[in-house]
Amino acid sequence: MRILKLILVIGIIGGAACARRTYPLLPPQDVESITGDNEIILVWGKVQNPHVVSYRIYRNDKPYGYFELIDEVSTTSYVDHDVVNGVTYYYALSSVDEFGNESDLTSYPIFDTPRPERHNQRVFAYSYSHDTMGLSGYLLAEFSPVPKDSGDFYFTYKNGSPVIICKPSTYIQDMGKTQDLTDINWAPDEGWTMESATLLSGHSYVIWTQDNHFAHVRLQRITGEYILFDVAYQTDPGNHELSIGRNKGVIYLKTGR
Repeated sequence: MRILKLILVIGIIGGAACARRTYPLLPPQDVESITGDNEIILVWGKVQNPHVVSYRIYRNDKPYGYFELIDEVSTTSYVDHDVVNGVTYYYALSSVDEFGNESDLTSYPIFDTPRPERHNQRVFAYSYSHDTMGLSGYLLAEFSPVPKDSGDFYFTYKNGSPVIICKPSTYIQDMGKTQDLTDINWAPDEGWTMESATLLSGHSYVIWTQDNHFAHVRLQRITGEYILFDVAYQTDPGNHELSIGRNKGVIYLKTGR
């Protein structure tokens, strides 16, 4: 009887081992980062392994070398609040099973550069006869309405159409209709036009400033007196990142002016 029990136990253990081998322990896949204001949001797909119970998040200030463990969660998303706008952070994730085993880290770079944003910003229409309230311009670095010639751009009507006119050597392009600031992930490399863009409500406009910063202006409302908009501004010069959705899997190259 003792021999029989021993065989049964060995059989059970062997069966469990075989079951574990059926489900390889892989790291999370399809990791996405969402750029925020002093925060970075990571989301990923659930690892298809019934033994996985948590995920570990590692972070570094460069895409190689030692990644420090910053947290472990049981969900498939994580918000990192311990970040500073304009600084790029690199992440790696792993899966952990109920037996305490940990997978390898994700093999591709996950990176993000948080940037400040403001909502419900307002500038007033400028005309050649007067500048309503003296605040038709907007200075992106300070998120501030300013006089016409003091900002990165100003708002006016030209031949009856609402337009944004940029300062010299500042570029702008219409990115089409969007829902919010997170819809524009990356300032494009091409397609820039100088000086002005006709405005449409609900459209997003990306601006490349004279001092080599990128911004996203999403227009909420146009009236005869003012425009109302949300804006995100990348404080890291030359960094095209505005609000990354699906991570590109490559390290960005900063653009020079």
